[in-house]
Amino acid sequence: MPHETDDLRQALMDAPNLQAFLSDHEDSFSHESVRELLGRLLAKKRISKATLARRAGMSEIYLHQIFAGRRNPSRNRLICLCIGLSASLEETQFLLKQCGWAQLYAKNRRDAIILYGSRYGASQTYAQALEARTGIPAVAYQEIQDFGPFDTIVYIGGLYAGKTTGLAKTVRHFPTDHPFRLLVATVGLSDPAVEDNLLRIRESLAQELSPGIFVRTTHVHLRGAIDYSVLTTRHRLMMKGLCTLLRRQPAEDRSPDTQALLDSYGKAVDFIDLDTLAPIQTWLEKG
Repeated sequence: MPHETDDLRQALMDAPNLQAFLSDHEDSFSHESVRELLGRLLAKKRISKATLARRAGMSEIYLHQIFAGRRNPSRNRLICLCIGLSASLEETQFLLKQCGWAQLYAKNRRDAIILYGSRYGASQTYAQALEARTGIPAVAYQEIQDFGPFDTIVYIGGLYAGKTTGLAKTVRHFPTDHPFRLLVATVGLSDPAVEDNLLRIRESLAQELSPGIFVRTTHVHLRGAIDYSVLTTRHRLMMKGLCTLLRRQPAEDRSPDTQALLDSYGKAVDFIDLDTLAPIQTWLEKG
């Protein structure tokens, strides 16, 4: 006789591990829907649907449609939900299997993740556009602590004061038990087509990544956006100090990039170009 929902939920929370629970209650899950399976895990993790939507990088409306049974998430969306739920690898594999999707580490494909470190939105814009084009989940770097399921990692981060937002913290969690591919895309105001700018960006990355990781990392540099009206006080002061310093240069000695920065000071400028994601897409497709 099938178990009642409340009984199964209590059994899940009382079980010493997921495998023990599944062994004892395997028959109860043979016909369960996606929403029922996710509902059990949501109850176990004790987080709200609003929190789950934020962590999984999806709208609350979309999430409520899943829990209402009106939409079934794709494999990548289901992985995003597992990330948002801080599900273990075992729990993620179980959900994928029960929902009819290939489990992680399938031999015929790589499992990839797009992470972004964004303060004012440009890096997030690029990451979500890349997700739309490739189907690979894009989530904020803070949401990933376990890289066990992934062997292809794209990190997109904003450049501030010579640092790539969140990269140093993320590197600490990179997998050590299996090889992985890494592409780091920095997002900043400087034009990477200018050789001096490119050199400075790569020198900064060399400080943030260990030599072993740096030499086998693919680097891409994207242009961002800035709106002085939304900058923090600290960042406004930094930009003011930088522009004050740059104005001391004779106008004839300024590079086009420097002059463009001075001309845009105090304004809202947007250099985002989604077409520059093409090299990242090519890298992902090559595998």
